[in-house]
Amino acid sequence: MERILISARKEIAAKGILGLRVADVAEGAFSSVTQIYRYFGDRNGLLARVLGDWYEESLDQSLTTIQKRLDVIENVTIDDIADALPSPTEDWVRVHSGMRLQILATSVTNSALQERLKAIASVHLLRWNEYIERVASRLGDEEELDDRVFTIMIAMQMPYYRFLLDDGGFSESEYRDFLRQKLRR
Repeated sequence: MERILISARKEIAAKGILGLRVADVAEGAFSSVTQIYRYFGDRNGLLARVLGDWYEESLDQSLTTIQKRLDVIENVTIDDIADALPSPTEDWVRVHSGMRLQILATSVTNSALQERLKAIASVHLLRWNEYIERVASRLGDEEELDDRVFTIMIAMQMPYYRFLLDDGGFSESEYRDFLRQKLRR
């Protein structure tokens, strides 16, 4: 199965998600189309696995990057947190953002992928919240972190995340309350 996943990644990298042909994946994996269908059910099942893995790796890298930047700081400040967040100008962010957009777009019509992304997003939200809670506990007494920023602002950067999180993200009233508070001077 590993050869199939590697081959599928190579095909997607070369031809894009829309250009993925199961026959080409089978050829690259020294496998058969029948074997791929046995493992994954169909092309959508293969995409759900490969793109879900990519999506999860991308989210993991974002969290790991922030952890590496913040875990070396004993007394964290809000400025440290802001500086640790990946910037849209970082090369790896651009590459991952482009791929995430493609994956999210594919999931709109691929229910297997959509379900996989929902599960990944839910787990990742828990991991983010746990980490942010640990970071907040290392803030000085004079600083206070509004942890809603991570859930709401990240989800609003790409509204489809909100869909993936279902009720695990934030409610409409939480969002409106957050906006009211942030819009006031």
